[in-house]
Amino acid sequence: MDPVTGFTIDPGTGYLIEPNTGLLIEPGTGNLIDPATFTYTNFRWDPATGLIVDLTAPEEEPTEEPSEEPSPSEEPEPTPTATAASASPSSTPAATPSPSPSTVEAEASADTEDISIGEHPVTRVLVILALVGLGILYYTKLRGGART
Repeated sequence: MDPVTGFTIDPGTGYLIEPNTGLLIEPGTGNLIDPATFTYTNFRWDPATGLIVDLTAPEEEPTEEPSEEPSPSEEPEPTPTATAASASPSSTPAATPSPSPSTVEAEASADTEDISIGEHPVTRVLVILALVGLGILYYTKLRGGART
């Protein structure tokens, strides 16, 4: 038994056994591992909450979408009067503007600019060709040394 979590410790690996699922908890990452095949699952144990998190579930970012109806937290609409109408052109609260297509395209292009040189396909092809060339060079040196 682990004194901190109270989970059973697997004698073969030393990993904790998650009691609800029987999966092994990888130390440090919290990834859950199938004890029969030692393959990683799509789940992670969160030590802060003690819950199991599905890694394949898309994480939804809370986004504020403009609502057409005013929410109860907004100020009530003023009743239009002659002086209020002349003072302000619109008595209805303005909705928050949605992002224009140009800003969306700018954000998308900014995301593509973050690719490092190590992830570029041309770099990968050049590295593979260099390794193949070094392998051929090594093989020819090896065969050339055996003939003497």
